[in-house]
Order: sequence, then C-alpha cells, then structure tokens
Amino acid sequence: LITQTTSGLMPTLASLFSQGCIPDQIEWTDPVDGDTINGTVTLKGTVNVTDLGYYKYEYAQYGSDTWTTIAAGNTKVVNDALGGTWDTSELTPGDYQLRLVVTDHQNTSLPECTIKITVAAP
Repeated sequence: LITQTTSGLMPTLASLFSQGCIPDQIEWTDPVDGDTINGTVTLKGTVNVTDLGYYKYEYAQYGSDTWTTIAAGNTKVVNDALGGTWDTSELTPGDYQLRLVVTDHQNTSLPECTIKITVAAP
C-alpha cells in the first residue's frame, strides 16, 4: 500500500513490515506484525498453497540479512502451529524479523512472508 503525503509517496507500515504475506495462503497468525514476545513461543501461521514442497521459518535481528532457521515442514497448515516451539530466552532483547519461506515441488520459492517482532527481556 502507498499513501500520499505532503512530501511524496510513502509506503505504509503494513506494506513495509508484512512483506510477501498472502492472507489465507502464506501468513503469520501468532505472533503478528508488531507483537512483543518472550520465553518459549509456539509460532502459528498458514502455509496453504497449491503444490507445496516445503516451508521453513527463520529469524534475524532487525536490519540484518543473517537468517537462522527455527524449523521446517512439508504439510499444509491453516492457522495452526507450524511445528515445534521457539525459545527466545537466549536472544538479546530487541527487534527481530520472522519470515516464512515457502517452496513448491518444482523448487520455486514463493514470496517470503516477513514480519517484525520485538523480543522482550525474560
């Protein structure tokens, strides 16, 4: 989404942070963009695409391109646990990105669904 401002066109927060997410196909449902989490978290989302090969979900410190895989799966999920839990207690508190990377059976990557979250101190 683009909104007109007095200084020109500016992307909205939703388009900046929830990049690549497609409602009911590839999306995070818990946490959602902007949430604050801590401790051990069950990550929930939707991976419901035709010809699903596999998906993985990863995190990185906000602004970094160094991604760490949390876990992966190869079955469709609709607004449910993506598999396993994520222990954030060893992370430095601050802003992070979570992304869902989905690939079909032809090994073609679909748009990555990336959100911004904050990890709070335990």
